[in-house]
Amino acid sequence: VYVGVMSERLLRRLRYNLFERVLRFPLPHFRKTSQGEIVSMITAEAEPLGGFFGEAFSLPLYQGGILVTISAFIFIQDPLMGLASIAFYPLQGYLIPKLQKRVNLLGKQRVQNVRRMSEHIGEAVGGATDIRANETHGFELTHFTQRLGRIFEIRKEIYFRKFFIKFLNNFIAQITPFFFYSIGGYLVIIGDLSFGAALAAYKDMSAPWKELLAYYQRLADARIKYDQLHEQFELPDLSSEHQLTVPLSPRLNGPLDVTALSWIDDDGTRVVENVSFNMPLPGTALLTGSADSGKSQVARLLARILDPTSGRIQFNDIDATNLPAA
Repeated sequence: VYVGVMSERLLRRLRYNLFERVLRFPLPHFRKTSQGEIVSMITAEAEPLGGFFGEAFSLPLYQGGILVTISAFIFIQDPLMGLASIAFYPLQGYLIPKLQKRVNLLGKQRVQNVRRMSEHIGEAVGGATDIRANETHGFELTHFTQRLGRIFEIRKEIYFRKFFIKFLNNFIAQITPFFFYSIGGYLVIIGDLSFGAALAAYKDMSAPWKELLAYYQRLADARIKYDQLHEQFELPDLSSEHQLTVPLSPRLNGPLDVTALSWIDDDGTRVVENVSFNMPLPGTALLTGSADSGKSQVARLLARILDPTSGRIQFNDIDATNLPAA
């Protein structure tokens, strides 16, 4: 029960953090990221992580503890038997992470392609009128088929590699008893060992090791999903947390001083360039200009809806970047 509760609490906290970051996204970023993609990331992509949170600590401690206990018992019975029982563990410990690394990269590609597919579906639904008016059904279906084909190929390669890892684990798991019984049987024949207790202990040894290997694969899968979320929500120009806090009595005292204010959009166009002025507060000013003159962007910069690329905005000699958004 507590493992389940802990999983849900961590999942709740993760989703809260992701949504809080969405509120701090710079406005131009919303033009590049679709609504459906953000919804999918916070709901569907975060969900599998919740199932992993609970066992992230409990499973390796519990199963690892059993494995260590059984190994210690066999080593105490006879060091050679102990060596035979864990002989292939280092090999698995070396090979499995190397093989899993490629599976991780493929998993990352799969998540990215599924996102692009979701975005494509959203665009098609939003532009259904244009698709019908221009008769581009065939183009849309061809494009969608390519996306489905790419996801299929990635999944197929994941299956090949994942089940090769499973085959390797099973092969080593079966060959270990061969050496165990060979060495143990020889020692029993020459009278150096009583095989019964060690054999009984060894029968229980494979289960926790198998659980730990499966846990490692689930850990790698969860890390992919988390890294993908982290990349999407960890933006370099994210608003700082303290700017979202609301002071008890927000007041802007004059004068307002704007110095060499510039703003460049995502395409590299310098929309606002070296704007400087000052005015008393409270006061009134009129921004005039054509539709593409940058006047609305200047207003947004003053209101801190956009963050300036360079330059300074000051209220009574206090830098606007040090003030909360309110």
